[in-house]
Amino acid sequence: MIWDFQDALTRRLLLWSALSVAAGALMLIFGDAFWRGFGLQAVVWGAIDAGIAFFGRRASGKRRLAHLGGPSIAEREAANLRRLLWINTGLDVLYVVGGIVLIYTIGQDDPFARGNGWGIVVQGAFLFLFDLLHALAVPKEQPALPPFEAFAGPQHEPFTLEGGRPAALLLHGFLGTPAEMRSLGEALHGEGWTVHAPLLPGFGADIGTLLERRHEEWIAAAERAAADLAGKGHAPLLIVGYSMGAALALIVEKRAQPGAMALLAPFSWPEPRWLPPVEFLVRPFLPIGFRPMRKANFDSPEMRSGMGRFMPGVDLDDPAVRSAIRDFRVPLGLIDQIRAVSRRAKAASAGSAAPLLVVQGKRDTVARAAQTEILIGRLPKKPVRPCSTSFAQQSNVAMSLVLNLRKQLSPSDWRGGSRGLLIAWLVSMISMPIVQWLLGDRALLAGVILSVVLQASLSVLLVSQAAGWKRTALLVGTVVVVAWASEAIGSKTGFPFGAYHYTDRLQPQLLGVPLLIPLAWLMMLPPAWAVAQRITGKVSGAAFVAVSALAFTAWDLFLDPQMVHWGLWVWDQPGQ
Repeated sequence: MIWDFQDALTRRLLLWSALSVAAGALMLIFGDAFWRGFGLQAVVWGAIDAGIAFFGRRASGKRRLAHLGGPSIAEREAANLRRLLWINTGLDVLYVVGGIVLIYTIGQDDPFARGNGWGIVVQGAFLFLFDLLHALAVPKEQPALPPFEAFAGPQHEPFTLEGGRPAALLLHGFLGTPAEMRSLGEALHGEGWTVHAPLLPGFGADIGTLLERRHEEWIAAAERAAADLAGKGHAPLLIVGYSMGAALALIVEKRAQPGAMALLAPFSWPEPRWLPPVEFLVRPFLPIGFRPMRKANFDSPEMRSGMGRFMPGVDLDDPAVRSAIRDFRVPLGLIDQIRAVSRRAKAASAGSAAPLLVVQGKRDTVARAAQTEILIGRLPKKPVRPCSTSFAQQSNVAMSLVLNLRKQLSPSDWRGGSRGLLIAWLVSMISMPIVQWLLGDRALLAGVILSVVLQASLSVLLVSQAAGWKRTALLVGTVVVVAWASEAIGSKTGFPFGAYHYTDRLQPQLLGVPLLIPLAWLMMLPPAWAVAQRITGKVSGAAFVAVSALAFTAWDLFLDPQMVHWGLWVWDQPGQ
């Protein structure tokens, strides 16, 4: 709760600073000498308060992410905040005294100075009350979720079902566990797929730490799970997300590069445009937490059914359990984390490139159909989106459609064209010496051109199946332009490769550079990336880039003497 208390404190200080700056600016513009002095202090103190609130908010967020270690960390943070507020309370008294001194000395004859003095008094008095009340209100104990032993069972732990090379990543929803994805995982595994369902931080047996968690942790956990599957050579990758897990799937798509995704009842928080300014004004006056279940009717069949879905096995007839659920206070900060996931999913949806399946129940009261329609409208590709009338029907529809999507992704289907190109390229490479021996050097050049075109086409096809044609087109355009420009500059200036030039054997050419050369770059970049991913286990970062560059350079070092021997280019200073 201390983190939410700090959030509320900084929001209140930001609101006061905004009001101070706005009122002070009006006084500076329209006031006489006294009010200009008063307004000057309002603007200066407001700016200082805003800086303190902004940087304090950032520092608090970083400490929260860096020190997720349980109650002891939170208690130490609370003690430090309480100490700081008491020190500030003492300083505020000095500010007020200083303002009074200014009023009754220089301010006696100077209205501008007197206005400054009263401005200091007002600001100091407000901060005195602000710091004093917050110092007294700093939480002494950190809340924890009630201990639900139902989540301690092995069915709620992460699971991996080893199968073939294709893999499915299953992401559970908010307050859920991998148990809710088990039946779908077993069905996919029965079709020969490897299946992995991670447990997101703060859920399952770890539910007691949920109030400390940040949405960045959930995203990082999903990205790690996808990277682990890719690092083990699994492809294609299918990501299936349920509720909040569906939102996470959209967020991690850019890094995970799945072959397809299935979003089951995707969660999306409605946020109209008027909400942020209203929230800025109202949020500082709201309590830092609320009790959503304080009036819960545990005898209601609907209530029991809903609670059973979120907390399987909980005894709702136990008075102690009922009391714990009713008394539990949910911090607004936890709601902020869910909202952050929704906002990031909406932002990511506009760039979604993978084939997509959306399953939405018409009567779902959590992931509402209207919000899902808005989310679908942001997607660049029109997804399959059947709707059902109940949760049970929704689950059955999701199962059958995900399995159908799995069949569309099976290697025998989506890699048919890739295999054909691979075989054609291998045949062209193997037969090249034979063709040269039979038909001469002219046939050799034709073989070189054919092999480069085939391998470049294969690389483009494989990249498109992983990243989509839109991203692939951008990649191809970038590589071709950069490659041609590098070769044109290098052959004319000697930088960065050394002094060389192309002969006229490879045609056509543009400014002395054969148009086949950028395709050669394009055909070898994806294999270099694949080597780097296998060695580093990553798809980005300094190590990935370094190994990719080393692999690409090794290929060029092998190829260069052969191409020089065939007379395709000439080094102007041999051996240097």
